[in-house]
Amino acid sequence: MIGHLQRGLIRKLSLKVAPNDILQMLANDHNTKYVVAPRHDLEMVVKTVFQSGNCCTYSEIRKSRNPKAILAFWEYHLQSRVWQNMLQAARECNYKGLIAQIVDFLPSLKASTE
Repeated sequence: MIGHLQRGLIRKLSLKVAPNDILQMLANDHNTKYVVAPRHDLEMVVKTVFQSGNCCTYSEIRKSRNPKAILAFWEYHLQSRVWQNMLQAARECNYKGLIAQIVDFLPSLKASTE
């Protein structure tokens, strides 16, 4: 599916957890076509998991509408091996691997999957 990147639509829906490539496109002020892919949704899941476990840290961008600032936030805070492994699984559409990593990260999920 091909979509047209529209600033207003992205900002209203999910700018804070948008995939890095889309944030980069917005930061560079590119209004171009992009291919919607499952990896985008999965990268957003990783960022949502971060948000759920790091509410105080996430508050740094809660009100931001600046794609450059949001991108810099994610690039800084998702540097550790744990987050990089999750992002890699998301970008490779490795559903089982991503689920396993999220369950390991969020112990309360482990009990519900056993």
